[in-house]
Amino acid sequence: MLDDQIEKDFIDLFDEDDCIKLNALLLKKEWILDKFYIPYSLTYQGENGCEDDMDILYNSALPFRSLPLRQAKDPKTLSQIKLFNSRFMYCKVYRSLPTRVNDDVFYVEADFKGLTKEAYKTLVAAFFFCLPSFRMDSIFPDSDIRSIFKNAMEGTRNEAVIILDKRHLLKGMYKIGCLKKLYTYSDMPEKEEKLLMKVADYLNIRTVMVHV
Repeated sequence: MLDDQIEKDFIDLFDEDDCIKLNALLLKKEWILDKFYIPYSLTYQGENGCEDDMDILYNSALPFRSLPLRQAKDPKTLSQIKLFNSRFMYCKVYRSLPTRVNDDVFYVEADFKGLTKEAYKTLVAAFFFCLPSFRMDSIFPDSDIRSIFKNAMEGTRNEAVIILDKRHLLKGMYKIGCLKKLYTYSDMPEKEEKLLMKVADYLNIRTVMVHV
């Protein structure tokens, strides 16, 4: 998917013209129907009433986050982030298995072709491929939802993001039930590896060892 297409679709999806919005939605109707890798944390304890990641995983659900305020580089960005967090949360996913940068993070593969019709309808419009920061510098009014979303959408070509209104979430999670594989790592402490094996067994999904 080309950055120009992703950017145009993002702009058109929130256009005032219903025909333009519909065409933008039709363009992305199959973007989410693929395999993606979801990061979970062994140590994340949840925030503002959200479950921790391990409980979310036990529920075959996606983990959603608020945007970190430390991401703000200036007062305008801080205001946009606060406005985003007042209504939305996001979940970042990856097109291919990324290199693990934090020891407490592991990845679970999900095949979104297995989404229920209800989940697909909820998630398809909320799914965006990420764009580099310079692509997100288009000027919109501060209150324009495209301006509010851009901080969550910044990322690399390997990244995508799902942005949901909090009303669709239960304690920071959204159940999908189409998890397929859990990735463990050869340098993990034995205790952590056994815990993840136990989770995979509970979810009836495969485990794959990544040698590092």
